[in-house]
Amino acid sequence: MPDETHKEELIHEACFHIDDRLGSLYENIHDEELDDSFDPVLPEERYQIGDKVADGGLKSIFKAYDRKSCRHLAIAFLREDRPLELHQAEFVREAKMSALLEHPNIIPVYDVGVMESPFFTMKLVMGDNLNHYIFEESKHFTLNQSLRIFIKICDAVSYAHSRGIIHLDLKPENIKIDSFGEVLLHDWGIAKRIYIPENDSNQLSENNITIPDTINGTPSYMAPEQFDPKHKITDERTDIFSLGGILYSLLTYKRPFGSQDIRLERKLTSPLKRCPELKIPSSLNAVCMKAMSNHPDVRYQQVKDLQHEIELYLDGFATEAENANLLTLSKLIFQRHMKICLLISASLIIIFMLTLTFITKLQQSESNTRLALTAATESKIATEKALLQSESNFSLYKQEKSERKQFGELTSEWISKVPVGLDKWKYYRYEKQLEVAIQATPNRIELYEKMFMLHVFNGNFPEAIKTYDTHLTQTDFMKKCVPIFRKYAKLSPTISGFSNELMIQLFFDLKLKQHAWIASGIMRTRMEIPQSRESRLNLIIQTIKKTNPHQELWDIQYDTEEGQIFTSFSLKNHNKADQFMALAGMTIGSLDLSGKGSFSPEKISFTYVKKLILVDRKIVEFERFYAIKGLEEIVIKKGQIPNEFIRKMPLIKFTYVD
Repeated sequence: MPDETHKEELIHEACFHIDDRLGSLYENIHDEELDDSFDPVLPEERYQIGDKVADGGLKSIFKAYDRKSCRHLAIAFLREDRPLELHQAEFVREAKMSALLEHPNIIPVYDVGVMESPFFTMKLVMGDNLNHYIFEESKHFTLNQSLRIFIKICDAVSYAHSRGIIHLDLKPENIKIDSFGEVLLHDWGIAKRIYIPENDSNQLSENNITIPDTINGTPSYMAPEQFDPKHKITDERTDIFSLGGILYSLLTYKRPFGSQDIRLERKLTSPLKRCPELKIPSSLNAVCMKAMSNHPDVRYQQVKDLQHEIELYLDGFATEAENANLLTLSKLIFQRHMKICLLISASLIIIFMLTLTFITKLQQSESNTRLALTAATESKIATEKALLQSESNFSLYKQEKSERKQFGELTSEWISKVPVGLDKWKYYRYEKQLEVAIQATPNRIELYEKMFMLHVFNGNFPEAIKTYDTHLTQTDFMKKCVPIFRKYAKLSPTISGFSNELMIQLFFDLKLKQHAWIASGIMRTRMEIPQSRESRLNLIIQTIKKTNPHQELWDIQYDTEEGQIFTSFSLKNHNKADQFMALAGMTIGSLDLSGKGSFSPEKISFTYVKKLILVDRKIVEFERFYAIKGLEEIVIKKGQIPNEFIRKMPLIKFTYVD
């Protein structure tokens, strides 16, 4: 055994790089406190491997015991079915990327090394993943608990973004809730580092390489750009879409999309419509829909913006996404300051009662004084003063009544000039505005006309007939169409109950009455109703044929995947077809209407068209081109449109063909 002097020299040498302030501590270490367990050991000797816990994309995770630190942890190895020579670099990069992220809501990595294959160790989290708490009814959180969990998830993702890392596989299965309620994000297997922040000491290289033919992730929560085989550009906003999907599941207890749905243009049903029985707050519904927009530029641009919206809701403020009106803001102010408002109300009641008591006593004293006074002149003066006060009060009342009337008329005048909207989500808001205007000015016929058209465009024929019979029977407004709507109102309360055949007949009847523009508006509403691709195409094609009976031969060409959004749609050389109401509500990349016959841009004003081909068509009402939404290019022959009109449309590109 070495003597005391030699042992002290060994200790000082081992602690050479440690702060000198610890020197005195090491000098007092006794012989029995020097333990061989702190000597370097091989990983095979250090870790005692236990049962498998889970399998991931590249790795298998086992429970292990660390003999060196005397604790249980999780250890990840490359899966046996993943060849080492193909996947070792990916596995090691995931380990280093996970180790780079040091955050309270991200599972930490302890060690990285190699035994028979590469491995890394991390914290062993006891508890279920968020998937169990969402989709098992017995484990549901309250709404506020769910939102606080979501904020912690946002904290973790926001931190990762600050280190230049995007996760690309955010979903409830990759979020653990431990036995103490802590929220921990994990599984960075397909994450990418898209940039290295300034002054970042960890120089893990960027990884912007994407394999175009592969789709990595979970389709239910993936952003559309992750499915794009050509561009596949991902950034922080891709994670924001997935965060919106997690919020969707926390609100509805459902996944936003099917597990096999990998279309670029998926139709998302809002949480409020999908689960009306849950009474999801409209503010959170708006936040979720904005985060999950198909277009990255429309989403929140940073995670902290999304997180701030949730914090606003929890703090009782209106979110920016919901665009709250004055009434909603007032309710939120009252809820935030309920105690103060109640205290003020109680104080006002007390002040009123004290004032009333004072006035009562004052009146009693005045009464006693008057009884003592016998002079008739004083009584006369008091009476005259009371009369003057009454006249003044009556004058103020008349002025206030006149101002209220003027305000109501101004409001009604403004609403009467707002065009009837066709967007379904604006239907109920505009209906309420019209009801307010009608209350203010019940004699304005144009308000009832707008209410009638609002119900017609949204396919609510019974309400339209009710409005007409109550207020418009003495006018000439829509007299040709009312019998048609009265007939179809008896067949079904709303157009959602109509068969395609019945809808086509309705459009034909309206066309005969020269009201194809109304049919176009109804068609747009009809196309918003969920239906199969074949059903949509059948409705479009049969409507075109029914409403253009003079066109005998048909050769309709189109390119579409879901029957409402078309890459191209061609009615070329259909010279006797001049009614296009069947295309209302469609989104068309290229619409070919070349051929003989006349054409007015108003015929497709209800259609979103990017490129319009009108070769040989006789074009009228040139100024109506601006009514076509999304129009960027018109293909014609020279001379079809006068140059003076072309110069008036600088935002539209004109392409000429021979």
